[in-house]
Amino acid sequence: MERKLFTACFLTIALGYIGLFLNDIRQQDTWGDRDFLPLLVFGISLLLIHVWLVLFRVKADPTFLGTVVFLGGFGILAQHRMGLFDLEHPWRLGHFAYPIGIVLMLVTSILFRGSRIKALKHLGWLAGLLSLLTLVGLLLTGTRYRGAYYASGQITPTEILKLLMVLFVASYMAGREKNIRKTLEGKGGTSITLMMFPVYLVFGLLMGLLILQRDLGMMMLLAMMLCLVLFFVTGQWRYVMVSLCGLITAGWLAGQWLTHARIRIQTWLDPFEDPTGAGWQILQGLSGMFAGGMLGAGFGMGNPERIPIAESDFIYAVIGEELGFAGCLVLVTFYLIFFQH
Repeated sequence: MERKLFTACFLTIALGYIGLFLNDIRQQDTWGDRDFLPLLVFGISLLLIHVWLVLFRVKADPTFLGTVVFLGGFGILAQHRMGLFDLEHPWRLGHFAYPIGIVLMLVTSILFRGSRIKALKHLGWLAGLLSLLTLVGLLLTGTRYRGAYYASGQITPTEILKLLMVLFVASYMAGREKNIRKTLEGKGGTSITLMMFPVYLVFGLLMGLLILQRDLGMMMLLAMMLCLVLFFVTGQWRYVMVSLCGLITAGWLAGQWLTHARIRIQTWLDPFEDPTGAGWQILQGLSGMFAGGMLGAGFGMGNPERIPIAESDFIYAVIGEELGFAGCLVLVTFYLIFFQH
């Protein structure tokens, strides 16, 4: 099953490369041997994963694994389409992000195999501390660009918060599993709200630092993560409602007190208010997706250069233009399968 899924993933991504190749040939753009390096790396990664799973007899969900490698391969294909690989200098560190991620995934699958995953329970407070130190370090040494802070080389180290804070919250709650069960069964125990006070304190400090960075997106993402974890642990919908009310309140407060946030929110609500300024990116993205229609213009045949910073913020708009509604639906379906597992 796993080999069939890997083969199907590779052939699908390879067809995408062939489409890009034929389109560039039609436009008289030549391809060298190095242009196929990303596809080669993807193929080698699939072979490495298969050999690793067989060698160490790791039992993995083939559907989940196939979904992950497809999304990874599609990401590589999209990066190649947008010209993000500097193939004249193939040894740049940024080119190794995917291979490093694959190696870390495989090593992690062995290190925390079986009951050894419980060792992560002791790393929660360390993860929380590293999260706070990451933000403090970025504030002290980073540079501001487009309203946010970046480290050297336009790197956003805050992305690691998505992993660290999940580890922190999961570790904290795992260490209080018995108390949570007692509380939910009405057999005494500390109330969950009181028990979670240290977590709320850490999150409060984290949110304050993110406000100083004006990283409103990360704030909302982490707040939703906390409430969803509480919901899945307790099964109580009130945490989802608290999350929604908190996000709405935070958005309103940000719009009242932070100029950058107010502009972002107003642009999101009505991009036509400033169509040649703040709303330009959104409107160009919507225009591209509208032009894609049901089946799209064809991979590599769109005009992503008309969308500012399309390679990062608006890559979905490029997919919509070139693969159409059908391509977007397939991509979203794969993400839904990923989340389900």
